[in-house]
Amino acid sequence: MRCSLVCALFSITLASFGVILYFTSKHVFVVLLGMSSHLTNNSAIYDQWVKPTEVNLSLRFYFWNVTNPDEISQGGKPIVKEVGPFVYTEVQEKWNISYSEHQDLVTYKNNRTYYFDRNASVADHEISLTLLNLPFWIVGLSSAAMLKDIQKSFPNIVTPFYSVSPKNITWGSTDPIMYVLNSLTGGLVSSEFGLYLGQNYSFDGVYEIATGVGETGRGIIKTWNGNSSVDLWSTKYANEINGTDGEIYPINVPISQPLLVFNSDICRSIALEFDHFQYFMGLNVASFNLPYSALANNSDNAGFCTPTVTNCLPGGLLNVTLCRIKPYENAYLPIRASIIMSQPHFLYNKELAQEFNMKPIAEKHGTFVDIHPDSGIIVNASKRAQISSYIDSKDLSSILPENFTLKTFFPVFWNEEIAISSPEMIKELKMAAVYPLIILKLAAAIFISFGLILACISILIYFFNGSTIVAEDVEPLIVDRHIES
Repeated sequence: MRCSLVCALFSITLASFGVILYFTSKHVFVVLLGMSSHLTNNSAIYDQWVKPTEVNLSLRFYFWNVTNPDEISQGGKPIVKEVGPFVYTEVQEKWNISYSEHQDLVTYKNNRTYYFDRNASVADHEISLTLLNLPFWIVGLSSAAMLKDIQKSFPNIVTPFYSVSPKNITWGSTDPIMYVLNSLTGGLVSSEFGLYLGQNYSFDGVYEIATGVGETGRGIIKTWNGNSSVDLWSTKYANEINGTDGEIYPINVPISQPLLVFNSDICRSIALEFDHFQYFMGLNVASFNLPYSALANNSDNAGFCTPTVTNCLPGGLLNVTLCRIKPYENAYLPIRASIIMSQPHFLYNKELAQEFNMKPIAEKHGTFVDIHPDSGIIVNASKRAQISSYIDSKDLSSILPENFTLKTFFPVFWNEEIAISSPEMIKELKMAAVYPLIILKLAAAIFISFGLILACISILIYFFNGSTIVAEDVEPLIVDRHIES
């Protein structure tokens, strides 16, 4: 009896411990993982956060080459053809890293350097393409009289379309119109123009983010350039900086909540929504994407209408003029042009996609992030955006050809910033954030199994001993009468 009782108690203890371990293993694992993955200089992820050598980074550009500029000048419909990709290998490294007193916040600059990859590109980035002449429209819509004066002296450079290389329109070069404007203003306006001017071998601001030490989730931005908000949009809510910088997230990412990301390219935070689970190099990841609702023309997005909430664009479009070309603005050139961001191929605007004969595909032209939820580590991502300009020929009727009648959002290029984890990084991630949880659950299952086995053994011992005792202690019920007499 005593043996069976001891076995029973031990089996209950083992099984109970196994059940508790099984249901708390995820929490225990998350706590241990969080302790080892803070953004501090002694953590396991610090080196890769500072300089992500195990992630393949690239920036790819696709340009909308205008194939019929002469016909457009005569009133024809624009025809554009996609030319790309022009691929740049991206190298990132955190600079000027400093910590708060309690190491719960870290401040840094994220330096980015781009190297042209001719082998991965469709052509050399110095080839000539015919694109919408952004300096023409920016200067003209800001000061038509000034552009008219330039046209009188230099008629050949004042054209709605022009030949330019992908390299120059992207990274910047001396532009004819901007050069003349620079001379007229005594150097107060830059002679160079490029949509990524000054952004190679440079950084996009000073970030202050949470390290994960303390209550704030790892990677959450506290300030950008010393501020917790921007001053570009129409409401306080729209100006708020929420979420991470898109490179790393807090551990234990909940798929039931949107993934908030601040994008310095458009100077606003956006919300990515969970779409599905999938396997990436054998790792189960959660895929989030940028939904239509993020760029929809509705009351939720009214704060992103500029200059006021009444100046809203059609769905799928965002006016990023003040974010993208604010550096060009001064007393001589008050910017009134429109630089418009959308998803490539006007993914979320069917009318514009049809107008330019584009065929958007969500998988190819949408923004997405594949993230390992437990660790908060991104394993595969593509940030995609298209730049267009709103043009209305009536605004420049005195400068444009008489039959030039165009009013539309004219596409210039689209790009995608791609981050893909290497097989080595995926292996390390599995070792640190997948296998330990499997081992914990396996251990729990072993404890439960041994507990049940011991419980069965104790029951068998109990019944076996019990039957033996009964057989020895029971007196015979039938007495031999002959013996008694």
